[in-house]
Amino acid sequence: MTECTSYTIVFERFCIDLSIGIHDFEKLKKQSYCLDIRVEFDVDITQCGDDIHQYFDYDTLYQHIHTLAKETHFETQEHFCLSIGRWITQQKMVRSAQIFGYKNSIFNDVDKVGVEIIVKPSSK
Repeated sequence: MTECTSYTIVFERFCIDLSIGIHDFEKLKKQSYCLDIRVEFDVDITQCGDDIHQYFDYDTLYQHIHTLAKETHFETQEHFCLSIGRWITQQKMVRSAQIFGYKNSIFNDVDKVGVEIIVKPSSK
């Protein structure tokens, strides 16, 4: 018998237009901001079958990030990534999330500058 103790949803190079930064020119115009996200779930999917309601609906994460990007200016990358991480850890069955967010047009000789955070739900 097969046992699967977790599964992971991955978003790679999810790029959005985001108002982010501390400089005046960054506050005037949204810039491209990219995310790599891994969300690990504590569930044995061998017991779930092919029923979508047994799994995390990643459309909700996609929409949540777009809503954050549309409605809020973030001074720091850390705060933006943590805002996403806090929302993720409030969802059911989440074991952990890893969020790597980055700007890829800051310096001519650097591919990207970003932050990576790892979050876990609080113990209850």
